[in-house]
Amino acid sequence: MLNKNIKRILFIVIICIIFILVNYTTKQKVNNNGNEYNNENSINVKRIGAKGDGKSDDTQAIINAIKKAIDENINTIYFPKGQYAVSKTISIPDSIHIVGDGRSKNGTVIKRTKDITVFQAKGNSITSSGEKNKISGFMFENMLFNTGDLKKQPYMDLTNVASFRIYNCLFLGKGRQLLIWEGFDSRIVDTDFEWGGDIDGIPAVELRSTDGGDLLNKQYEYTNQIYFQGCRFESYQGTALTTTGNNTNEINIDNCKFESIDTKQPHIIFNNCSSLNISNTQVCLGGEEKGYPIQFNSVVNSNIEVNYEYSEWQKKQVEIEPISITGNTRGNYMRFRSFIAKDLLYKVENLIYTDMDENTFNSNNIDFMVGDYDNNKWKKYPVNRIIKYDDTSRLEIKSASETSFKLEREGYKGYWDVGRLEAKEEDINFRIVHNDGIKETVPLAIDYKDQVSINGNTFFSGTINLKQTPITPPTDRDGTIYVNTSNDIPTISQSINGEYRNISYNENQPTSGTWKKGTIIYNTNPELNSYIGWVCTETGSPGKWNPFGKIEK
Repeated sequence: MLNKNIKRILFIVIICIIFILVNYTTKQKVNNNGNEYNNENSINVKRIGAKGDGKSDDTQAIINAIKKAIDENINTIYFPKGQYAVSKTISIPDSIHIVGDGRSKNGTVIKRTKDITVFQAKGNSITSSGEKNKISGFMFENMLFNTGDLKKQPYMDLTNVASFRIYNCLFLGKGRQLLIWEGFDSRIVDTDFEWGGDIDGIPAVELRSTDGGDLLNKQYEYTNQIYFQGCRFESYQGTALTTTGNNTNEINIDNCKFESIDTKQPHIIFNNCSSLNISNTQVCLGGEEKGYPIQFNSVVNSNIEVNYEYSEWQKKQVEIEPISITGNTRGNYMRFRSFIAKDLLYKVENLIYTDMDENTFNSNNIDFMVGDYDNNKWKKYPVNRIIKYDDTSRLEIKSASETSFKLEREGYKGYWDVGRLEAKEEDINFRIVHNDGIKETVPLAIDYKDQVSINGNTFFSGTINLKQTPITPPTDRDGTIYVNTSNDIPTISQSINGEYRNISYNENQPTSGTWKKGTIIYNTNPELNSYIGWVCTETGSPGKWNPFGKIEK
């Protein structure tokens, strides 16, 4: 009997302990009902006055929440689901954790309503003469940042910062979504950037270092040890990610994806970087990119592995080199892998462009692999530079008004010489010279009157539109042709035997205008017993016209 009572008591005690633990944990844990972080260790912005209805301006309520967190030594500020409109810049202090309730449009959305920076963390530069304190230890998590498609100011400006985190967030909208300047030792994880940048050259994400420009009208130090992991850049309007200034170093990009058919700018640009590490990263090409889609300029001591992809409908993009490796780029390991449709494999020799000399180029360990969709096989190809500049005669200054530019193709005995020449007997201002190793020809020349001479067989794949009557008609020269609109009936004027001859088409002979002897008008409505056309037999207004070529049965 005693044993049974003891067992009952123990059972009741265990049930009570479980109830207490569950009740305590429920108060502390994040749940899925919008009540997360509702405890003494966090601040709910809606309890400080934020509406989150997308219409009310919640700026001051958010600022008040941050001030309360600082005063009460609370680290977490919680944004329940809703759309929070912001019209002024919000300063981010040390060690604050800003967390939302989902990064979808139905989750936590922070939308700017004016062209201002929404979140700014700004410490003191290590180059300053005063206290050298950086803003550090802050974190953004689980929310959507809507730029409002406003482009003048960066949405998030992190300057002189360290050890920050951006986790599971979404940046959405045009303009510079994120600017990091003199940022150290920080991570951006599982965060997506969509519709960023702009066609006029504004990047979605910019990592800025010394000499980075005048956006903040100051000069700060370098940016280093920034990690992008599991991030996705999609549908960007400008460049997705770029480094500006000098000495950006130890940037790490792992398991990321870049894809946009909307951009007319390069996809990614790395300028003046060292110790750049890129791995398991894919770039999908297919927009109307200007220049080279993937650019490395003066990148040293780096480990780069990039996969990029073309598809059948992106054939036109294989006509240009997708990768540019320029400047003082040395001491790197670079591996590029590309999937290309099978019928495009013959163009793989046109996949990398460089302006480096032989020694500098060979100091980079570059490995290029190509696979095709049909067989899912990889094949290693040698890296051929499309254009190799002759460093000794790359730019020849012959006089104040005379320069030339020599281009050589690797493995080709001849060269192309393109440039502006001093006017001589032939009055040539610009020409293209081709030397095939045996003889020299001039396929194109432009004289001081901007008249163009094309020599050799010429093929046009598009429509040729003849210029209408210029202010000053061209000088008589055999073969010159233009559209003469000085009369009601336009004519095609062509210089033959030192004089312009005019031909046109109309239903009737001219009855007005000034016409030159020898002009022919072909009949556009020929019938039986009518004439093929009319010829001007006497110059005048409208001149004397006679029919010719009677049409008989």
